[in-house]
Amino acid sequence: IEFAGVRQFVPGDRQRRINWPATTRTGTVQLNTFTAERTQNIVVLADATASVGEPGATSLDLAFRAAAGTIGCYLAAGDRVGLIVYADRLSWIGPGLGRRHFHRLMDLLVGSHPGWELSAALTRLPKAALPPGALILVFSPLLHPRLVEALRDLRERGFSVLVVDVLTAAPAARSRDRVAGLARRIWRLEQQAIRFSLTELGIPV
Repeated sequence: IEFAGVRQFVPGDRQRRINWPATTRTGTVQLNTFTAERTQNIVVLADATASVGEPGATSLDLAFRAAAGTIGCYLAAGDRVGLIVYADRLSWIGPGLGRRHFHRLMDLLVGSHPGWELSAALTRLPKAALPPGALILVFSPLLHPRLVEALRDLRERGFSVLVVDVLTAAPAARSRDRVAGLARRIWRLEQQAIRFSLTELGIPV
């Protein structure tokens, strides 16, 4: 393993790899990195808590298609990729490489559960599924409040998180129903507030 450079410390890193000269010079904790570690760890999170929209193009369809495409692209580039499916059960496979790993991830998307916890009250994703310094790519309609809390927790734990909003549907509009129109407007404001709160935390949506 050849020395490749230094990078900033993130929660979960080993203290014995601290580069003290660089830490003293910059004033922030810096770690040694090696050639074998230059591969990026990517964790794809597919939100399966809701399926709204037109058949064939629901939020669930879009989340799973996007997850599958993202997994294929990053694995082809030589990065390590893991997958979390957030549904009634929380299922995951840790980051790995290769064609065999790709098939394991695709199996998870269509229903297998190698590791799972009930997610009804889960706002903290398991540490085993999230290697230190991983980039978290989330495909979600942002309709489940527990998932939104879990994303905030990920950011507070120091992870880089990017959310792709796959919601393409809205409550039906009725031209003469004032109450329905008001409810639709409130729903839109709530969705905007969720996106704004995540963006303020440093999570691009």
